[in-house]
Amino acid sequence: MFYLLLSLTFLFSAQASSPALDKIIIAGWQSDPLLHAQENKIKAAEIDRFARFLPNNPIISYANSDNRSWKTYGVSLQLGLPGKAFALSSVDREILRAEERELVAKKIELASFIADRYSACASTRAQEEILKTAVEELQTLKDIFTARYEMGQSTQAERIGIELQHRQARIEYESLKDQSVVACKKLTSYLEERNLDASIVSTIEPAEDLSEEILSSLGSTSMDVIRAEGEMRVSEQQREVAFWKTMPELTVSYYRNYYNKVVASPIIPVQWTNTWVVGVEIPLLYPFYERSQILHEKAEATIRERRAAMRKIEAERTIDDAANTFRRSMDILKKLRAHDLPMAETMLDSTLAAYKQGKLGFSELILAKRTWLDLRKEEVNLKASLLNSRLVCLNACERK
Repeated sequence: MFYLLLSLTFLFSAQASSPALDKIIIAGWQSDPLLHAQENKIKAAEIDRFARFLPNNPIISYANSDNRSWKTYGVSLQLGLPGKAFALSSVDREILRAEERELVAKKIELASFIADRYSACASTRAQEEILKTAVEELQTLKDIFTARYEMGQSTQAERIGIELQHRQARIEYESLKDQSVVACKKLTSYLEERNLDASIVSTIEPAEDLSEEILSSLGSTSMDVIRAEGEMRVSEQQREVAFWKTMPELTVSYYRNYYNKVVASPIIPVQWTNTWVVGVEIPLLYPFYERSQILHEKAEATIRERRAAMRKIEAERTIDDAANTFRRSMDILKKLRAHDLPMAETMLDSTLAAYKQGKLGFSELILAKRTWLDLRKEEVNLKASLLNSRLVCLNACERK
């Protein structure tokens, strides 16, 4: 009966979504510089898109003759050919779109990092508590079997068997205790680094899912798919405008000439003259230079696009696998809570009673105890599996 009450306590206290995990994720989104840096990249992409239609920075020049008979003040400006800026702006548009979607990808990335640290701490701590209870109960059984052996009511094999079971459980408990300390320390370090409330670590419980608020912020597409799609679109546009990238620039220059001595002026007696210069690079060797560059640009863009397409296919497969794992783990967890754990509790109680009456042997008692322990540990592992799968398939986890 003690085991049944303990199991029901864990059952009703466990929540699909942990408020502590939701709080840490939201606080991480607000304070972590990862997202702030991505927002700055979006602003930079917006500026680049606008700057595409602006001329290059002007070049100011000044010249003076060695005999001081004349001096020249000038300014030069490079301008793109008509249509070039409009053609290349399609790449800027896709880059901006990719950076905007990358913000969602980084939110998923940060949420996954936090959830991993949280799950590692909460899961190992929960298993540690389960093993702690098991060690205490095995210690009690060990004392009972030792007393029964000394009274001649138990065999030496049973006394040795319970001692070995107790020792093995204690070794496993000490190992989980060390893992719990390390995992929770990592989570605490992150919270302190971000100036978040680290005291929340002492009360966290394993979470098997994220809240609707978190899921709605993450969207329905995994970060790998988002990044692959963004690279595909950018690469496609870069391939389409490869010809325009090789187009030459127009150089427009204006010079204001002053002649200290009128006799040096080409138009006597005018001391100030103006000079306009328009220059453009003529692609006479196009087959060797520009054409080669275009072929190289298109080839590189195609390679990037195809690699991104392959990554997208692999990411979609990973999503399907995660969705299947999520649904399967959820079904197993429901059956575990509704059927397996209550049966294990009943079996343990009945086996113990039957053993006291001499109807069952020591091995059956140990098997019942081990079965109960394994099922409790499986419950914790299933919660961690559900959370990990949710961070991959997001809102697509329930879809078939």
